[in-house]
Amino acid sequence: MTRQPYSDDVKIEVLKMLDDGFTRIEINQRTGVGLATIGYWKREARSKLIAPSVNPPLQELPKDKSKILIYDIETLPNLGYFFDTLPDRSIPLGFIVKPKSICTIAWKWYGEPETYVYVMEKPYEDKKPLEEFLPVWSEANYAVAHYSRFDKTFIAARLMANGLPSLPPVNDICTYKLAKTHFGRSLNGNKLDHLGTILGVGRKNKTTADLWVGCASGDMAAIEEMAAYNKQDVELLEQVFTEMLPHVKSKLNLNLLSDEPVIRCKQCGSDNITQRGFEFKAASMQHRYVCNDCGSWSTFPAKKTKL
Repeated sequence: MTRQPYSDDVKIEVLKMLDDGFTRIEINQRTGVGLATIGYWKREARSKLIAPSVNPPLQELPKDKSKILIYDIETLPNLGYFFDTLPDRSIPLGFIVKPKSICTIAWKWYGEPETYVYVMEKPYEDKKPLEEFLPVWSEANYAVAHYSRFDKTFIAARLMANGLPSLPPVNDICTYKLAKTHFGRSLNGNKLDHLGTILGVGRKNKTTADLWVGCASGDMAAIEEMAAYNKQDVELLEQVFTEMLPHVKSKLNLNLLSDEPVIRCKQCGSDNITQRGFEFKAASMQHRYVCNDCGSWSTFPAKKTKL
């Protein structure tokens, strides 16, 4: 059940009791006002140094606090020599002339229109795009990639190889893992192209091995095509991520970024949510909410309610 707003008289009584030295527990026992609400009113009064108005208007979740990074990389293969294509024949390290490296890095902020691509200056010289991308990563609260186990670790390895700082901790979300975890084999595949197809948001651009060969040899036309291919991947990934969110339980919890005593949808940050039932576990029970904006479900402990 959604709690109704407290009256002005109740709020004034609570603020007076706080001034008189009552604890939040004592005030809760006497008035029935929730502990979280009492704490919020106390912080609000301290910041304004006046008795605040009841039910202040909710502010939009600041975009600089909810930054979700959508990113993807394209890489170049090892450049060297080999005797044959048999899978059981390893290539001696001495045969590798240049180790695999990053060719392009494409990224965008979730919900923003611009997509950016950082490109290597010369084949197998990826220090500059890494230097450009590192500050972007540092701004993110969440980072979304398709099969992030590859992208994130490859970036981390190339940072180390180029003598650059390491990646700061950012909560990464993998759309491949989300699909595999929540749907198993029911989708007949978890590749980005397949997910885009079944969700009706588009498909990946087609490429051949010649494109990678051209980039490795420094062909500018090939590198430009690779940048466009990388950019389209990121834009498709954002759409797939958006369509998947109501159907999966991701690591997103935008409710954590709000200091207000109002619960928000964990997936999109909206406060336009409705309680619908409960989630029962072996030793606990949580309120279950559905977001009226994005359709996602969230659960919260019973002690935190929507004002």
